[in-house]
Amino acid sequence: MLACLCYPLVQHSAVPKVTNNTSSLELTNVQTPQVSAPNFLPNPAQVKSMFGVEISEQRIRLKPNFKTVKPIPDFALIEPVMLRKKAYFTYIAQAVDQINAVIEQQRKFVQLIDAQLRNDPKYQLLPQERDAWIFLLEEYRVKDSDLSRQVTTLLRRVDTIPKPLVLVQTANESGWGTSRFAQLGYNFFGLWCYREGCGFVPKMRPAGANYEVAKFSSLPAATYAYMRNLNRNPAYAEMRQIRAKTNDQDTFKQAYAMIEGLKAYSQRGSEYIEELHAMLRVNREFL
Repeated sequence: MLACLCYPLVQHSAVPKVTNNTSSLELTNVQTPQVSAPNFLPNPAQVKSMFGVEISEQRIRLKPNFKTVKPIPDFALIEPVMLRKKAYFTYIAQAVDQINAVIEQQRKFVQLIDAQLRNDPKYQLLPQERDAWIFLLEEYRVKDSDLSRQVTTLLRRVDTIPKPLVLVQTANESGWGTSRFAQLGYNFFGLWCYREGCGFVPKMRPAGANYEVAKFSSLPAATYAYMRNLNRNPAYAEMRQIRAKTNDQDTFKQAYAMIEGLKAYSQRGSEYIEELHAMLRVNREFL
């Protein structure tokens, strides 16, 4: 059983389950309008709005709002195995791209504040920036009161997760999307929660334990919780350090390196890391 945390919890809703063949796995890309960055920020640029996250002349909103619920394919019915793998990666990859786009917007805002501080070390947040900044501090659990040190910490934590890493780790955690936690609650990630009724009670949960396997209202909501967990949980500080050192590498090489920092994700430790590395190598053609 995995020892990873999911906090805060999202609201839960009934999740539809359908049986699918490969034709039902065609996914439509989300169309996102282009908006302008506010004129009080340096280097205004056109940016995308994803799940309500945007930096525009009208507002700075960095908290995503997940409303769309899509059915979960029944991957167990897809044969042969190679076709199942392709279908699974296609399904998960869209959510990875979407949430990485959200994180990129959050990171862009941190970089803008960093640029302001480099230009003026005594810079104070403007009224338009404060709410968004407070959200980031809470979302990524930054306790420091100094703005410059807050920026330094956020730049380490607010960053994207390589797609190959997410694809193989979720395949491992969910049995290629066939686990009941994935099929009934979009939890392809092995995330736990600690409030009664927040998810599923594992059949093999030890006596006296109070955790549940978290249940989510949508795949994007679950993916965001998973990436946020990797980005802010102290247990994955090593993974974030590796990411910072390998940001100039291609995503496959970076994912392979970052996996080394996930020992705390599973009680199997080094054995878990070896398994993820093997999955990454074996499935490279599908990634």
